Amino acid sequence: MSSSLLRLVPLFAITLTAVAAGPAAAEPGRYYVENPDTSVRSGWNLGFGLGGGEISCSGPGCEDVTEAGSLDLQVGTMLRPRLRALLDLWGMAHSEEDFKVHQTILTAGIQYWIIDRLWLRGGVGLANAGFTYGGELDDTEDESHSTIGLAGGIGFEILSRRTFALDVELRGGTGFYNDKRAHNGAFNIGLTWY
Repeated sequence: MSSSLLRLVPLFAITLTAVAAGPAAAEPGRYYVENPDTSVRSGWNLGFGLGGGEISCSGPGCEDVTEAGSLDLQVGTMLRPRLRALLDLWGMAHSEEDFKVHQTILTAGIQYWIIDRLWLRGGVGLANAGFTYGGELDDTEDESHSTIGLAGGIGFEILSRRTFALDVELRGGTGFYNDKRAHNGAFNIGLTWY
């Protein structure tokens, strides 16, 4: 994990601490009691997330790290109140002048709530990475490759209601391209409708 992604971990921890402390910290002597009807997960659901992080690669001739934007789309169904099956399409991309690089990971997986608002997610599927270069003085051809991919994450719902949840999450994913590996890492804010 590179230094720029490691800087996101304290931000994630501070967000979790502030949300967990919430009203109880703001008003001494008062306790925060969650309404049991506020988070009822059932049936089909749809979600998306937006954020930023980095794309990196490892392997022969490939040791680059670059900042990138992150977007994910999910569709799922609740198997149990704390267990969700889902399809997750997650892409990250970086663009500057004549050069663009991206990696997209499509996985089928599960999401499990360890406690009411804290969840873990993991899946396996396909990854596609590529780059384009539009410079006039270089004859490099655009490249794109597909392979097996893995993705996972941890998140916390900062707002949970009967029909939707707003969360913060750390996501990671890898595509296994022959002798190289491409890695996505991001801090996202997500919204899911139940």
